[in-house]
Amino acid sequence: MKHEQNIKQPTTIYIKRKEYDYILDSLLENRKTASNLIGIDGRRRVGKTTFVNEYIKEKIKKNDNVIYFSFIGNNTLSLRENVLQCFNKIKSQLIQIIEKHNIENDNLFALLKAKKIYAWVDFFLYFEMIYDILNKLGFYIYVFFDEISWYDKHNKFISFFANSWNSKFSLSENVTIFLASSVNTWMDKNIFENTTTLFGRLNLKIKLEPFSLVEIIEYFKIKTNSYNFSDKSKKEIMQYYLMFGGIIKYYDWIDFSMSYEDNIDRLSKINIFENEYNILFKGLFSKNDEKNILIYKKIVSILCRKKKASFDEIYKEMKDKNKNTIYRILNELTASNLIKTTNFNKNNTYMINDLFCFFYYTWMSSVEIIINDSKTESEAKENRTISVIVDVAQMIKQDSYYNTWSGFAFEIMMSINKNISLITDVKNDKMILNWKRINKTEDKLKIKFKNKSKQIDLLLISKLKNTNKFKIIELKNYKDNYSFTEEQVVNLYEKADELIKQYGNDIIIEILIVSFYKINIPDYEFDDDSAAYKRIKIKTYSLLDFL
Repeated sequence: MKHEQNIKQPTTIYIKRKEYDYILDSLLENRKTASNLIGIDGRRRVGKTTFVNEYIKEKIKKNDNVIYFSFIGNNTLSLRENVLQCFNKIKSQLIQIIEKHNIENDNLFALLKAKKIYAWVDFFLYFEMIYDILNKLGFYIYVFFDEISWYDKHNKFISFFANSWNSKFSLSENVTIFLASSVNTWMDKNIFENTTTLFGRLNLKIKLEPFSLVEIIEYFKIKTNSYNFSDKSKKEIMQYYLMFGGIIKYYDWIDFSMSYEDNIDRLSKINIFENEYNILFKGLFSKNDEKNILIYKKIVSILCRKKKASFDEIYKEMKDKNKNTIYRILNELTASNLIKTTNFNKNNTYMINDLFCFFYYTWMSSVEIIINDSKTESEAKENRTISVIVDVAQMIKQDSYYNTWSGFAFEIMMSINKNISLITDVKNDKMILNWKRINKTEDKLKIKFKNKSKQIDLLLISKLKNTNKFKIIELKNYKDNYSFTEEQVVNLYEKADELIKQYGNDIIIEILIVSFYKINIPDYEFDDDSAAYKRIKIKTYSLLDFL
């Protein structure tokens, strides 16, 4: 089957973010006439711009007296060029507002004749004059400054915005201003944790997360105009989720008349994956030059290959980079949700947290990158064998390699709070992914087994009053319904047994087995009549029951 090598920009379907809508509605309902300042951050491509635009569109539909000004920074422009762009944007939007609402006001008409502005101080004075007029005319005003870290390199924008907010808008009424950026550490430093310019001024902070698997299925229902999916269709949607995670933008490129393999083949041949991977890193962090981007990518590659690593392990592989640089980059990657960290008994473990990055590393990285990431000659030879296959669709069809990738991608997917919360409340739990037998120097949790070292896919640790509560989660991406053998059941109890030996009989242990299809657990008779064993509960969860 031949496919076009060009692809049109798709039309995005908007999936409501009900939990965030509810939070915003509650705030604005309680502060109907007060001024509001709201900060939004999240991974690039997560949908911050779309979320704010769609939320305000709904407000405009419900109330004719709502008006909206939006601006976006451009990191390829100078400070003066960004100011001028915002000035031109506010004038064009003001013209539309005047025409839509049939406004006759000489002062507004005079402001439209203003000369070009090249400084933020003048821009905000100009904007304050527009606000005063529209507020007196009875309008409620929403303002959205998007990608604010890109307005200028010396943070002049935020300084003058803060002056305008503190002296004018915070004392005013009927105005809500949104600030957003994809540079998460910049938002933390200059907005959320700033103790000078905007300290205590923010009414709400929203960290936008990728969509859950359930929400992506809702997207597919709307996209295909089909609301009764077969188990096979749900399985295919999960396969896409293992590639893209919860980033709606990526799903817009899927042609639903084609198979999963054909879609991957088509998108890889037109460099969609490579382009999106580069866009993700470009402009995402505070140091935006090519040299630094390569360092970010290198650390992500290390974690994709190793699945998890300590700081010392990462530092060792980065060779000539100093520790402060590695710490900064790890913090920025964590803030952007591309990786996550677990601090257990004062030891940081870093893990890959972004499904698209893991997919890209596994299937799209060049031969050179894969080989250079190898630690040993045998590993390099194995990776070279994998790498020479250039047809991605054929690579996907290789069961052993595909199963290795999809198995760990399934674990990443289920370690994401919005997905694991389908089966358990993780809000107060400490999560550890891929926990194996470890040395005394690394941790106090010594999980040792009679035969060989085993792995706990996901370990959740919480406190119930004064009692430690452990949830051992086994993640099994089987291709069909599956029945555990007695040996596999014994294996589960062995893992629980070591926790009991370490922490005593008073701990609470649950074993949760999660798969896409149904799992059957045979009854097991204990040789040991210990009450602790009898308290261990095994529960099975099929994602099909939740989708």
